[in-house]
Amino acid sequence: MLLSSIVTSIASVGGLIIWVYWSKLDKNRWRYAVAPISYFIHTIVFYLVVMYYYMAHQVSPVFLNVWSNGIRLHGIILLIGIAFVLVCRVRGGCPKWIMPK
Repeated sequence: MLLSSIVTSIASVGGLIIWVYWSKLDKNRWRYAVAPISYFIHTIVFYLVVMYYYMAHQVSPVFLNVWSNGIRLHGIILLIGIAFVLVCRVRGGCPKWIMPK
């Protein structure tokens, strides 16, 4: 469990760095990078807490399970948002009833 937490934390830090770098290349990209950056921060904090509880031998399975479900929900919302942005971009803009000008 500890090894997978470390690997996931390292991968999340890498993803965070990539998204921050990508968003810094152009100021207009920032609005697209906020959601993935927040997801990576959420994941990093979660796994730091998991590793702390693992080292302190105070693992609360219910607490960690609820939080990990929150991370999954965060990821699902993120993917829905990305799909929404991609659909609007392909269509040349969002319908007026969704995003009025």
